[in-house]
Amino acid sequence: MNDIVIACEHLCVAYQDKLALENITFNIHRGQFWGILGPNGSGKTTLLRTMLGLIEPLSGTVSLFGRAPRQLGALRDKIGYVPQYAQIDFNFPLRVREMVMLGRSRKIGMGKRAGADDWRAVDQALARVEMTDLADRQIGRLSGGQRQRALIARALALEPRVIIADDPVSALDVSIQAQILNLLAQLVRKMNLTL
Repeated sequence: MNDIVIACEHLCVAYQDKLALENITFNIHRGQFWGILGPNGSGKTTLLRTMLGLIEPLSGTVSLFGRAPRQLGALRDKIGYVPQYAQIDFNFPLRVREMVMLGRSRKIGMGKRAGADDWRAVDQALARVEMTDLADRQIGRLSGGQRQRALIARALALEPRVIIADDPVSALDVSIQAQILNLLAQLVRKMNLTL
């Protein structure tokens, strides 16, 4: 049984005309909880963006579910994404439940309205991150830890098999970082996710 979800082989990637990643090789198996550590500018985000198909490698390969990122087709709906905290404008006038629904946009389709199954998935995602009681709060009125939980719920709303999280604990206090990492580890175990 091949349970490799993400594979990189001899991956080399340039970013802004500089070699950012060189000869990266690893396999991530279903149900594993991985982390990429390194200082700012070391290529962590570049690696994730390459895995998502946003950056083409110079050489080597990356695959998700046995396919190159640009050939995922419907399998793309099996990948949830948690962006860096700093990439979100929390002053945008959205309520938590509406922001989490944005995670379903690929599944719903352009110009279509969310149906009962979509709202059920959103409510289930909010429950999983213990944010049900804050579903109607404007996202700008959340604490840092609550905002991160909402971003995780947004990824969960897609009902993924894999979550790719870009620095999910940056800009958070150490105690909140531990809570978020524990939450992610629980989700991996309970939902049989790969993260």
